[in-house]
Amino acid sequence: MKRSLVVWVLAAVMVFTLGAVAQRLPGNGQSAAAAAPAGPHNWITPATSVQRAEDAGIQAHTNYVLQATTNGQAARLGEDVGLFAATVTHFETPSSMACVYKIPSNGNTPGCVPSFTANTGGPQKGGWGAIAVVDAYDNPYAATELATFNTFWGLPAANFVKVYANGNGSCTTPPFNAGWGLEISLDIEWAHVMAPKAKIILVEACSNSYTDLLYAEYVAGQLVAAEGGGSITNSWGSGEFAGELADDPYFGYYWPFNTVYFASAGDSGCGAAYPSSSHWVVSAGGTTINRN
Repeated sequence: MKRSLVVWVLAAVMVFTLGAVAQRLPGNGQSAAAAAPAGPHNWITPATSVQRAEDAGIQAHTNYVLQATTNGQAARLGEDVGLFAATVTHFETPSSMACVYKIPSNGNTPGCVPSFTANTGGPQKGGWGAIAVVDAYDNPYAATELATFNTFWGLPAANFVKVYANGNGSCTTPPFNAGWGLEISLDIEWAHVMAPKAKIILVEACSNSYTDLLYAEYVAGQLVAAEGGGSITNSWGSGEFAGELADDPYFGYYWPFNTVYFASAGDSGCGAAYPSSSHWVVSAGGTTINRN
């Protein structure tokens, strides 16, 4: 069965995205992730990725972290990228993903060493159908972020649309949220890297409540089925909870329509987060690549 390829890259590779987002956010111009203090080994956990046991089954959190360089601040491409490249050894770029996944279609990765050299391209030429990315809240800069990302790396323009999952009456336009905005940019950019010919559909829920996210899941299933099939990707979740089996149909109803659901496993440390733990969903875990 053909499948659109989706990848979750949960580390310093997304500093490029942060640079683009942080410079254009309302307010003080920084995302919540950039302003957070650095933890051990300079890892920053944004507020939207902090897990609380009481949230299980009520509201979901994102599943990404960032690595800082100095003073707890993530590097901004074009300003201190040299420092970033010199001090971080396990980030990935679209070009280097060809080596990680052993994809021979890109010859611009000598030695599989990641580089911030522009216009190096990505690992894939193909893709089909649609990839629906389900996230909470609104990133008003999503299309601009994606276009900037593609231009810098030399990737083809994306067939991209954004849809508000507001048919349940929870909102008219989802409110802006910086932490989820970064997650949105991460998701749509790397989905496009791995399947550049697939249509990218961003489905924004009104909030990170399970009520709104599950409704967005239903909307995403309809949209992907209408495109002839593809993937629905979810980089969010919470701890498992009693009664979660009642929510499983949101991730299985469109299976017969050539649609595959993915969800990030999360970082709870004790089993996969929900919905990744659902038997209807392909569970995707993050990794760190160590090079010799």
